[in-house]
Amino acid sequence: MRHNDKFNARLLLTNDMIEPDPILISSKYPPSNSHAISKDKDGNVVSYYGDNKWDFSGYDLSSKSRILSFIHWTNNNNSEQINNIINEMKHLVFIYIWFRKGNKFKVKCISDLGYILNIFGRYCLETSLTLQELLISERHLSICLFSLKPSTMYATRRFLLAFKKVDNKLNPFIIYDLTLLPSLTKVINRYRTNLKQVSPIPPRIYLNYINIINSKIHTLHLNIEKLLSFIISAKKFSDAVKIMTSNQRYIKQDPKNEFKKIIHINNIDSIFDDFSASKSIHGTVYLLNSIFFTCRLAIQMYTGMRVGEASALASDCAETYIKNDNTYYIIKGKTSKLAECETQWITNEIGFKAVAVASIISKLIANSTNDAEKQGNTIPLFTRVSYLGIYLPPPKRGSKSFLIAELNSFDELRKTDWLKINIIEEDLNELKKIDPFRAWESESDLRIGNAWPLQTHQFRRTLALYCARSGMVNLTSLKRQLQHLSIQMTLYYSKGSSFAKNLISFERNHFVNEFQEAQNYSQALDYINLITGPQSKFHGAQGIIINNITNINYDREKTIKQFKLGQLAYTETCLGGCTSIDPCNQRAIRSLTGCLDCKNAILKSEKFEAVVAAQRNLVNNLDIDTLEFRTESYDLDLLEKKLKYIQSKEED
Repeated sequence: MRHNDKFNARLLLTNDMIEPDPILISSKYPPSNSHAISKDKDGNVVSYYGDNKWDFSGYDLSSKSRILSFIHWTNNNNSEQINNIINEMKHLVFIYIWFRKGNKFKVKCISDLGYILNIFGRYCLETSLTLQELLISERHLSICLFSLKPSTMYATRRFLLAFKKVDNKLNPFIIYDLTLLPSLTKVINRYRTNLKQVSPIPPRIYLNYINIINSKIHTLHLNIEKLLSFIISAKKFSDAVKIMTSNQRYIKQDPKNEFKKIIHINNIDSIFDDFSASKSIHGTVYLLNSIFFTCRLAIQMYTGMRVGEASALASDCAETYIKNDNTYYIIKGKTSKLAECETQWITNEIGFKAVAVASIISKLIANSTNDAEKQGNTIPLFTRVSYLGIYLPPPKRGSKSFLIAELNSFDELRKTDWLKINIIEEDLNELKKIDPFRAWESESDLRIGNAWPLQTHQFRRTLALYCARSGMVNLTSLKRQLQHLSIQMTLYYSKGSSFAKNLISFERNHFVNEFQEAQNYSQALDYINLITGPQSKFHGAQGIIINNITNINYDREKTIKQFKLGQLAYTETCLGGCTSIDPCNQRAIRSLTGCLDCKNAILKSEKFEAVVAAQRNLVNNLDIDTLEFRTESYDLDLLEKKLKYIQSKEED
């Protein structure tokens, strides 16, 4: 390490962001209180080292508040002991941001450290320890960490282990090696092992959500002009009422009744009713937020976006792509993982209309501010409704950018009646098909009669899983609904397609990778269900093998791992299934008959009978003098002979 080495803050920044001040090894260390921790896009210092709150909000791509507080635990006390602990915390975090080797940090990760610092601060205060005395002590660290819930224990342990990546010459803190605590490691490993993957939505409930959201987006799109006219009228009415005295408001007519007339004149009573919103100014704010929330759900449902990715979209994020006279819909945005790169998602017409509805409303809200500085900036797809100023005062200007609408997923899902669909036995049976080894009955929120515990991230996993499993899902209506997407998604996921290459841009964290991973997982589940399900008699080379191993115990996790590694494969076919790990080289030249003598084929008699019946129907409708008739008749003859052989074996 050279004497004049310079260290920059290891934060993920875009080209238009001005990084914090670097530090030279030859400089005073720790840095002075005037060291710039964060800056805005004009180079003005936002936070200094001496501040008790470090504001990284200007480095967040979604313009969210990202503040790291060192004083939440102090209860506004200002003793010498507290100030000394705060100074140690600042020093520790500075080392973590400036001197740690490895990947750069998202500012979200930095601001989330406040919770860990609160834990340390309270413990030091209660035990009269310095932060250094806590960090070096096996006993005190153990007591502190074992008082936490496993998820917090895991995050705290990971934070402290990160200091192993800091040069000892730059780190005056001595931190006890937590890997030497086997009991702590055991608790964390158990916690990570028992983490339940977010549940996919059962097909019946998923189809209901699709139908409900489709209907609402379609209605909103048809009535958008009426809605805009109403918003303008509502703002004018609200502004006029605000300047009235109390007496003036009620001398002639009750403003509440007048407001209902505005709703009726604009012919949007049905929209208020559809979203269960009261026909008042307060209900208007609720309605607009509900519309935004519904649009965001539609986008997540038809793209697989994370909630943060959908929330951070810009108003002009959607466009169309035309290929072979077909129109495809694309949404542009940024990933919320790692480098937060720009990327694109394919969607369908409903997803595109959801963007259009939210965009039109957001632009109206933004333009109503008459704020010249803000109007030159990008308008979020979901702009905060309070900018209208029709119920609460508009947000105070903290930056030149518009604030994103506050759509808390948990609150919105809890209070939105039309999203509450009760669980029936059929739904639990479908979940057992997806994962027969998960104790679904033991999960209290998945009881028959309860409302389905919807989380927005379930749409992401459900889309990935059901697209990958579309050949196995029993509900025909769900297959049709997903098929409406699958034409576009075929292009989207097709290897070598120029459209797919342009769309995913080799983005490692794109939804396509989760889709591909889900394919391997779903193939494994199909295979496990095959060999553990009802004892049917299988035929074909692989079918005979499975008949002989159905009573043999197997390792489920090992089986799934083999599928992910490509050592095993299973694909449903119209005749049964295929276990080949290589691409099929027979289907194109020999039609369905390529499976009959294939070493990788699993043949099921019930499927075979359906195929033979369909082939007979096809042959009966062909001209007997054509080559097609002779070819298909030849295939029918082979299929009938094989079916007769299978039936004779089942009679034995």
